[in-house]
Amino acid sequence: MGHPMGYSTSPSNRLAGCIQWRPQSLHTIGRRNTRQTNSSIYAMSITDSKIQAALTLLGAHDIDPSDYGYPQPYLEACGVRFFTSREMTSPGKSALALGYADLIPPTAWWPRGALLALIADRCRDAAGAPVRMRNWWRPKDVNARGGGTTRSAHIPALAVDLDYRTRAQRARAVKRVIRPLYGSGLLEMGLGIGWRTTHIDCFSEHGQRFWKYSKKVLRPSWA
Repeated sequence: MGHPMGYSTSPSNRLAGCIQWRPQSLHTIGRRNTRQTNSSIYAMSITDSKIQAALTLLGAHDIDPSDYGYPQPYLEACGVRFFTSREMTSPGKSALALGYADLIPPTAWWPRGALLALIADRCRDAAGAPVRMRNWWRPKDVNARGGGTTRSAHIPALAVDLDYRTRAQRARAVKRVIRPLYGSGLLEMGLGIGWRTTHIDCFSEHGQRFWKYSKKVLRPSWA
């Protein structure tokens, strides 16, 4: 039987299969994690507790980023395949102009990037071609210089932008990976779709929402 929202309930990969998760799973695991004190990873905000719960359901459980001195081995431990910490943290023009050599967020936020990169991995699989990731963490000054909004989901490292080589590749990623995830509601996703671009964020203060980019509206207030 098909999913009541019209999405497949027999996806071809683990992450798209999250639409089979029970909604209480994230909250149950999150409550359990916040009670543990033997590792710094469990001293979390509600947002980070949900993110760790999502990573646990994806198999990246009990991986403490504080055990790693740099994001790359942590991402590898979480199972990220296609995206490197160098790509995720390389500064753009705005950051370089402000003197940033890299954009590595606080260690406690690395699981946010791992979750986004695992989603991006599946998008890359669906696209069948390389996908470029940008704008993971934008500090407030970088975000302001680049014209971002004061409530951007990139500021707390909860968002990424993915660029595809063709519109058809973007459409495959949306259909096979992003739309089932968004339809599940479990990751409280923000989804922005452009011609060859997707904005993805998870568990931001803005909650679940959807928009399309146009030439007139380049970025909504919450992006």
